[in-house]
Amino acid sequence: LLAELDDLCELLGDRPRQAAAVRELQELAARPNAPATVRALAAYRRARLAEETADHATLRAAAAEAIGAAAAAGDRLHLARTQLLVGRDALGAGENERARAPLEEAERLFRELGDYRGQCEALTALSRAAFYEARLDDAMAPLREALRIAGAHRDRALFGRTLVQVGVVYKAHGQLREAARLLRRAALLFRRIGARRLESTALANLGATLADAGLFLEAREALEAAVALKTEIGDAPGALIATGNLALVQMYVGEVARAEEGLRRAARDAAEMDLGRTHAHMLYLLADARAAQDALEEAIGRYQEAMSHAERHGEELLQLYIAPSFARALLRRNAGAGADRARALGLIGRVLDTPRTEAMLAARAKALLALALCLDEQGAAVGALAAAAEATAIVEGGVALPGVIGTEEEVRWHLARLLRAAGRQEEADAVLARARARLREKAAALGEGPAREGLLRTFSMGGALTD
Repeated sequence: LLAELDDLCELLGDRPRQAAAVRELQELAARPNAPATVRALAAYRRARLAEETADHATLRAAAAEAIGAAAAAGDRLHLARTQLLVGRDALGAGENERARAPLEEAERLFRELGDYRGQCEALTALSRAAFYEARLDDAMAPLREALRIAGAHRDRALFGRTLVQVGVVYKAHGQLREAARLLRRAALLFRRIGARRLESTALANLGATLADAGLFLEAREALEAAVALKTEIGDAPGALIATGNLALVQMYVGEVARAEEGLRRAARDAAEMDLGRTHAHMLYLLADARAAQDALEEAIGRYQEAMSHAERHGEELLQLYIAPSFARALLRRNAGAGADRARALGLIGRVLDTPRTEAMLAARAKALLALALCLDEQGAAVGALAAAAEATAIVEGGVALPGVIGTEEEVRWHLARLLRAAGRQEEADAVLARARARLREKAAALGEGPAREGLLRTFSMGGALTD
């Protein structure tokens, strides 16, 4: 009964009652005559609560205790559940290789036990492992199977959780409309069944997707709702990630001071909670914000810190996204002299030498833009034009370029500038017309007011795209 109460409180986001249920279960397990199955159950529940509060040390200690007790009792169910927690904890720390074995073991055990919910959760986690490793096609296979299983059992909460992950994968593929549709559907489903924690996750992902689509007011509304709901239910790690995405939207519409304040707080909190991936991401966003304000020394320090954290946690994809912005800042400092230029070219080369996948196309476009600017400075006009043209082709293919450094407007504007310098005026005019049309679309979605004015300040290339 206490385990059932724990499940219900988790679904409703009632953290105090959930913690009380787990404590009472621990007291039962501590009795001298408590069987190993009860000890395994109590340790697993303690580990699961620790996962919710991002208490990694407690999670790992409780998980080791649960695995030992479950093995002693022959309790394959709690062995599977605990292996799933261990795998998810490794994913959260960016240790994808460490995650794979326990997740595969959990999926096998759940399948053999006929536990369809556990099997779907393990499949979703395996999808995340593939996604974090930039293998998007591999990420979809377990999700299709999870959707089939959840649909066959008419399990709405499980179906909605899987929809969220499918939406995340579609977003990474640049299919923003379909991603937003799925995420809205999931958020509404969770609201109807009172699953507040799951609703907050769907809203956070919806906000990030709408931001990539240029629908900034809708994005801000979804992200503010996600931060508020996650804060209310005590999901501090989730609130930090949503705060980072909200800060991006605030930067897009010119609210830079608010964005920086939120990012500094989020970076500090992520460090205190030992959230490696989140900490690196917040530092990266903060560095972008400072670079956009021409505070190059601070930006370079933040980029270096973010890169170090991402490398320490095995976050290769995040490193590829940090590298182009980091390179741009180095090239701007002291006109990219000496060691700064060499280091910047090394960062650019790292991205461009990485095998081309869907997940890193945005990073590739940003790196190509950085290369074009560097080559242009050196007088290598042909190479600069080729790099800018390839970056623009990626953007025209529907790939969103998140952030305020290396935007799609900047990519098109620099291509037009290089085309004009090469005497290809007609082509330059066509590229500029496309850039202006896209900016008008984004501005129109904001109506009149400060948000629209901030957007134009951020993306108009000094007014060149609004003339």
